[in-house]
Amino acid sequence: MGKKQMNIDIEERRRIIMENKVKRDVYVFAIAFIIMGLVMIFFPQFTLEMLCYLIAAVLGILGVFNLVIYFTRDILKDVYRYDFVIGVMMILVAIIFVTKSELMINLIPVIMGIIVFWNGVTKLQRSIDLLRTGYSGWVFVLIISLMSIALGVFIILQPDFIAQAVMIIIGISLVFGGVSDVISLVLLGKRVKEIKDRMPIETQGSFVEEVVVDAVDPDTEGM
Repeated sequence: MGKKQMNIDIEERRRIIMENKVKRDVYVFAIAFIIMGLVMIFFPQFTLEMLCYLIAAVLGILGVFNLVIYFTRDILKDVYRYDFVIGVMMILVAIIFVTKSELMINLIPVIMGIIVFWNGVTKLQRSIDLLRTGYSGWVFVLIISLMSIALGVFIILQPDFIAQAVMIIIGISLVFGGVSDVISLVLLGKRVKEIKDRMPIETQGSFVEEVVVDAVDPDTEGM
């Protein structure tokens, strides 16, 4: 029984260590999410600039990687690969992201606005097609298409506002996620503690029953 109890104690210590590690990791990620979210909410322009620099860094690293591959591989084996061109283009785009970060910040929403506008115009044509076929539900499609067109125009004309609004929305989502993680972990820990507080009595009862069963062994009783 002593060896069995010692094994149980070792497993219990391992479980506690693992639980503490998981809790620590969750708290670290939750706090990181909250901090990043607050930065995005109160400093959206700064966040966008940092995002541009991050994209530039990733593109620059990938560009250098492609150039290294180009100059180290056997040219006779892979003649039709374009590692050099891809590498140079990635580095060029990375430089643009760094030197023209404000332009890139405004350009991304404009591209999104053009896509939304194009989608609205496509739906507008569908509503006209439905009208020409005599379908009564063409008005609903027309309203949706006009809303999409108006939204696309707004995004194109207000790219800076849209970019900062997106950052704020993402920031709010991160703060909500971090806070909810902390709350859920605290509630879970409280519930587990309540269950553990009731376990000694139950464990003691099962332990006594086990001892009784071991003591009244059928083979031994028969002897």
